[in-house]
Amino acid sequence: MIRIYLQKYIIKILFVLFIANTGLFAQQVTEINPELLCKPWPAKWISYPENSNSGYGVYLFRKEISIITKPDKFIIHVSADNRYKLYINGIYVSNGPTTSYLFKWNFESIDIASYLHPGKNVISSVVWNFAEHRPLAQISGQTGFIIQGNSKTENSINSDTSWVVFNDKAYKPLPVNINQYYAAGAGEEFNCEKHPWDWMDKDFNTSEWKQAREVETAKPIGCMGEWGGTSIHLLSQRPLPFMEEKLQRFLKLRCSDITNIPENFLKGKTPISIPANSKVKLLFDQNVLTTAYPVLNFSKGKNSHIKLTYAESLLDSNGSKGNRNDIESKQIKGISDVIICDGGNNHIFQTLWWRAFRYVEIEIETKDEPLVLNDFYSIFQHIL
Repeated sequence: MIRIYLQKYIIKILFVLFIANTGLFAQQVTEINPELLCKPWPAKWISYPENSNSGYGVYLFRKEISIITKPDKFIIHVSADNRYKLYINGIYVSNGPTTSYLFKWNFESIDIASYLHPGKNVISSVVWNFAEHRPLAQISGQTGFIIQGNSKTENSINSDTSWVVFNDKAYKPLPVNINQYYAAGAGEEFNCEKHPWDWMDKDFNTSEWKQAREVETAKPIGCMGEWGGTSIHLLSQRPLPFMEEKLQRFLKLRCSDITNIPENFLKGKTPISIPANSKVKLLFDQNVLTTAYPVLNFSKGKNSHIKLTYAESLLDSNGSKGNRNDIESKQIKGISDVIICDGGNNHIFQTLWWRAFRYVEIEIETKDEPLVLNDFYSIFQHIL
């Protein structure tokens, strides 16, 4: 049974490992059509048509393009307010934008030719605005997504009303309540039942999705007149290289309410089964403080709740950290994420925003169906 659960997942994890071990990342470029630096772009900022442009929301954007032959070069320029993750044919390409402010809003320039193939290609992006729950350093004017081809060859990808969009209500903010200054943003509650799984697949049905709404003309900072302009996002090419990203695994499972957990679970080779109608906790140790996107792969466990809590150290009864290596008679306190399971197979939850942690506690409450944890790791990202 467990072997069946893992079949699709093994293919996905092998690709992730391939990326991690070969250094295969999106090809960032500086090449740009000079007109895109001094004139309004043909592409438009687009958004979901029925929501406030400033409220909390997670949106899935999608467009299909067809090409006759695989190109040698296909350069695009992409950004979002507030954040985005870009995928080509279901493969992760990039995230951004790098830290911006309204009068100098950064965009990434990427050559995506290696991700394309002859025929239909699916361009997908997750765009989110955490509104009042976003990290303090993230500025926002209004929620939107922009993607512009570098020339007429690439203009088929341009963001406009040919894109479709879905309001992903699987996400809710989980505010952090701690008795100290906090500026890193809220956690995420994710309800699996509300999420359109496989939405990046070539044959996914988008008939119930909305046509994207054009909300703003895309203007580079170079077309601002002597006395300024009215655009709230003056676009500027990203000045920094992409940050390093790589898969990393937890060094230890420090404690668990489940006995006889196989050592190979930490290596992603052997799943863990959590019995029905049970409550368990597992404490994972990265051994060093890290900044990373936690990734949990799980199956079954309909209506189970999974809570992930992150911390640099555990706290004693006086609220002191003491020796970070010691966990005896201590408890974890920090930002948390919650997953509500729908009973599906090989679901992968990855936080939209990175977490800072050494320790991660997974607290699970199952209902009438056992829950299978297939794998748990994180994607390290170097943070400036």
